[in-house]
Amino acid sequence: MWLLFFQISEIQNKYLKLKYLKADFVQTIKNLDGNSISYSGYITYNAPNELKFFIKNPTEQSIVIKDSLMITIMGSDSQIQVLPKDFIFNPYYFLKEGFKVYKNEVKSDENKIFIKLTSDNLFYKSILFTFQKNDYKLLNVLAYDIYGNEYEMKLYNIIEK
Repeated sequence: MWLLFFQISEIQNKYLKLKYLKADFVQTIKNLDGNSISYSGYITYNAPNELKFFIKNPTEQSIVIKDSLMITIMGSDSQIQVLPKDFIFNPYYFLKEGFKVYKNEVKSDENKIFIKLTSDNLFYKSILFTFQKNDYKLLNVLAYDIYGNEYEMKLYNIIEK
């Protein structure tokens, strides 16, 4: 058990020190009535707090998340939203700040580490992170919000600096 808590500290330190990340992604959002939509493309993360989604499918668009701002750009149109940080689906924010405000549970198997963050009073009720065991690369994030919507993001071809 001690080893798992040591790994939480190592994972958090890795993402606190991470300067840059680029990865291909597939994100699926499912609502309670069973409808879902999937997005794919690539993301970049620039420390300390800028996450960009370059979406190729189903329609080409970009989403920039910086602090509490979320900017969506589709062609020549753009939309700016100001949201609380914990409302925006930004896994890297939760990796750096989530351990402070969420209860956590850690499990491990031969190749992966699973960290589940839970809360009774925050927008995301649970967030499950799946990491590669040998280098702590984030492979998958599965989250549920207070309305029961499911958000899953799978990452591939990950480059970290």
